[in-house]
Amino acid sequence: MQPRVRSKRATIEDFILHLNPFSCKNDAAGLPLPGIDVRIQQPGSEGVGEIEVKGPSVMVGYYEQPEETARVFTADGYFRTGDLGYIDRDGFLHITGRSKNVIIKTTTQKIKRYMEKPV
Repeated sequence: MQPRVRSKRATIEDFILHLNPFSCKNDAAGLPLPGIDVRIQQPGSEGVGEIEVKGPSVMVGYYEQPEETARVFTADGYFRTGDLGYIDRDGFLHITGRSKNVIIKTTTQKIKRYMEKPV
């Protein structure tokens, strides 16, 4: 049986970070691939916090934007994804939401998601 590679979100860190084998959990993004370290920053009482990732498939920074790059990386090199989630006792990552609900419509215009109206 071949493993499935699946992504739950279209965020930057989805450059193949998680692997869901056939014996998977349908409500989980999956298990981290070899070489990818995933941690939960400041988890609350239920274990949910911001997902941070580090590994060879994680971007190294924003092109010619050192200030923005410094903002999204921790001092020890983890990328702050902006996704919220938790890691269960079996090591599966579960994504529960976003810590920053911002939609970037152009390179200069950012709109908070709650301000968007459905069409």
